[in-house]
Amino acid sequence: MADQLGPDKLPQLRRVIPLELTAIPKAAPAKRDDGTDTNDDPDGDRFDMSFSSEAPVQRWFGDEILDHSASAIDLSRASRGMAYLVDHDTGDNVGLIESLRVEKNKLRGIVRFSRSQRAQDIKRDVQDGIRPFTSIGYRVNELVLEKETKDDDGTHRVYRVTNWTPMEGSTVAVPADTSVGAGRAAAGSEEFALKIRSAIPTTKEAPLPGARSEVRTMATSPVVLTPKDSAEILRLCDTHKVDRKRAIELIEKEGMTVDQASREILAEVAKRDGKTLQTPAAEKTDSLVLTDREQRQYNMCRGIMTHVRNIEENRHDTSFEMEVSEEISKKHEGRNHGGLFVPWRLNIDQQAARNAIERASSHCIAISASRWRMT
Repeated sequence: MADQLGPDKLPQLRRVIPLELTAIPKAAPAKRDDGTDTNDDPDGDRFDMSFSSEAPVQRWFGDEILDHSASAIDLSRASRGMAYLVDHDTGDNVGLIESLRVEKNKLRGIVRFSRSQRAQDIKRDVQDGIRPFTSIGYRVNELVLEKETKDDDGTHRVYRVTNWTPMEGSTVAVPADTSVGAGRAAAGSEEFALKIRSAIPTTKEAPLPGARSEVRTMATSPVVLTPKDSAEILRLCDTHKVDRKRAIELIEKEGMTVDQASREILAEVAKRDGKTLQTPAAEKTDSLVLTDREQRQYNMCRGIMTHVRNIEENRHDTSFEMEVSEEISKKHEGRNHGGLFVPWRLNIDQQAARNAIERASSHCIAISASRWRMT
């Protein structure tokens, strides 16, 4: 930590926003010397896309706002174009991002797809809305602490990234939850030093008697809409046939929540169809709400491994995650097919969860092989 203000090193980070896609009109085909058209159309596979915005994102170190002023973005690495990847996989490059610039507090660029079959398949998925999100990988060069709130659950901070470098852009099908370490580059990746400072004026005023919280701030921070909330708003819009442009407006509206978006969507549908509709029920009948402290205690990897050991080794080990699963199973109204129940809204490191599943699969295979040798 740098003077206890926040992290003094960070890995390459990622953030996701709903796809905004504008096809660039095709240029007239070039002519050969004999007057016939060529098949070389350089503009046929180019699209104008947005890659990032100033929407706050929950990180493991606090809430992060990516400044989109011209002086905050270092475009030196993108001067010759930036890789356009599939799910941030550097081995799956399907295009090039050119002409990066800031428009209306968003970083936009022109994506030129490769003519390979793989790239053309991805292009069609992007056009058809199968891959409805874009993501940016970037390096943080400077952080400014803008707000700090202290309460019984600990210290909550809001940071503004005042200098950052775009590294690559990606098409993604599912938004990652960035609140507990997801949203970083691959585990074990290099971390980079950064500058960090505070914009909060120091004060020596004593707190009021009986006060249970302390807030130090320069400006009011908007309500943070998590990637999962954004996906839920998109689902509601798709269910009620609300166009994607309106969905993006709802997601980017300051202070918006899923409940508020749901009411606005239903109001629009009722006005359009002349009848009252109800929001489709989300999977909340089996839900269990964890406090912030319990969220930090919850470890998906530990829960998966404990569950696997209990099944394969006929054990009855317990853990906090197993207790949560048992509590949710009591509320479950459908058939129980086994497995580990998890809370509906859970801040989880998705990469770590995938690693745990892979380790669990390897563990099961090893046990099965051992039993086969014993028979």
